[in-house]
Amino acid sequence: MVHRPAGHFEDPAAGAAVTGRRSTAVSYSRAGPDAAWTGKLYPMTEDAPHPVVIFDGECNFCSSIVAFVIKRDGRGVFRFTPFQSETGKALLEEHGVRDGYFDSFILVDEGRLYTKSDAALRLFRRLGGLWSLAHAFIVVPGFVRDAAYDFVARNRYRWFGKKDECMIPGPEVRERFLE
Repeated sequence: MVHRPAGHFEDPAAGAAVTGRRSTAVSYSRAGPDAAWTGKLYPMTEDAPHPVVIFDGECNFCSSIVAFVIKRDGRGVFRFTPFQSETGKALLEEHGVRDGYFDSFILVDEGRLYTKSDAALRLFRRLGGLWSLAHAFIVVPGFVRDAAYDFVARNRYRWFGKKDECMIPGPEVRERFLE
């Protein structure tokens, strides 16, 4: 069996590999860039896909952030995947992010990719409640926010440690992690 990234399929008519756009359809309906797909990459609601947090699964700090979001996301809006997973790699590739990128957690929301402080602030806004007030920091220029973000990102392994392998979610939240 040949394993391919999620959203990747062969177009027998064209004889070439194609990456399909995700939609609410149940199966591939046609070949090409608008091919329909369902599965674990973008679990869909009727209106829009769930936002997906792509994180460094070997980073203790990043895993703690994921646990923080899960605890506060009572509606189960967010989905998660580590950079190191096939799904994470496929999402990064789909959005033009270089392979091996582990410098920021990434949020894919409503078809757009957010990195660094933009991702964090959008995540807080989507959490709702008092957490959405953190989005007010969007008025701080991005280069200032990202400098602070980069400082923490550069030191996260030193301060919080690193795991030998990606975190394994417990059974109560496993369905929120994309394979």
